[in-house]
Amino acid sequence: MPEDAFARFLIAFPDYALTAALDDLRAAEYGRLDEQRHAYLDYTGAALHAASQVREHAEWLVANVCGNPHSASPASAAATTAVEDTRNAVLRWFNATRDYVAVFTQNASAALKLVGESYPFVDGSRLRFVVGQFKDAEVRAAAAELLGTWSVTYGGGT
Repeated sequence: MPEDAFARFLIAFPDYALTAALDDLRAAEYGRLDEQRHAYLDYTGAALHAASQVREHAEWLVANVCGNPHSASPASAAATTAVEDTRNAVLRWFNATRDYVAVFTQNASAALKLVGESYPFVDGSRLRFVVGQFKDAEVRAAAAELLGTWSVTYGGGT
């Protein structure tokens, strides 16, 4: 937007100037959106990573040697510690009590599969979940397949 048009816009909508911090954040952490001319709107399905997250994680990877967390070596112990530290940080973030466990899955389909295979469903049981971010047929099919004759109810969504 040309500067004079933006100045007129700010005169017409002065409260927009209050969002300058968001513009700064976007430029610093998500500059690739503007560089590549993207309007990214899928934040519930796949949140964008910030540039600082990539830098910090790359530094962590360079500084650490991590192996399979299910093995018994110093590298594996380091990975196990990192996973458990992350799990505990998630639980603290949600103020979860010791009654809760954080389980990491690769995606929504894997999470539904885990619930479907481990929850003690009985005849007449129902699984209900909000599908605002799960509109694809694969997730719905996975839930229906796991539950077999039990009902699957889709709620919410936009």
